[in-house]
Amino acid sequence: MIGSLRGTVIHRHDTEVVVEVSGVGYRISCTPTTAAKLGATTGESLVWVHHHRREDAELLFGFTELEDRDIFETLVGTHGVGPSLALGILSVHSPAGLRTAVATEDVAALCLVPGVGRKTAARLLVELSSRLDLAHIDLTEPTDQ
Repeated sequence: MIGSLRGTVIHRHDTEVVVEVSGVGYRISCTPTTAAKLGATTGESLVWVHHHRREDAELLFGFTELEDRDIFETLVGTHGVGPSLALGILSVHSPAGLRTAVATEDVAALCLVPGVGRKTAARLLVELSSRLDLAHIDLTEPTDQ
C-alpha cells in the first residue's frame, strides 16, 4: 500500500495533481488547497497518500500534512462516508475546524459541505464524536474552517 510519494509535481488541476517519481507519474486526487500548495512548490514535494482500493479502481488521495491524511482516513472509515465526501469535508474544514464543529455539535458547519444536509450532518456529528480525538480542543480559540 502506498503511504507517501516524494517527487516532482508535473501537472496540477483544481482537484488533482500528477507527481512524477522515478519516471512514473501518479495521479492523486486532493482538495483545491492541497493542489495549490503542491503546485506552488518547485523541486521535490512530499505527498502523504491514502491508497484506496475498490473493485473497479485503485485511487490515490493526497495531502500535504499527515494530520489531513489521518482525518481523511477517519472520515472514510465512518459509515456512509466515501472518499469523495471525505475530500469534500476537508475542502471546507481544516482538521482543527472539523474537530471544533464536532465538539460543539455544529450541524450548520457540516451543512456547508456540498451534498451534506441536516440529517447527514447530525449523523456525522454522532459518529465522529467517538472517532475523533476531541480531548485537546480549546473552544476559546477561534479556528479557521
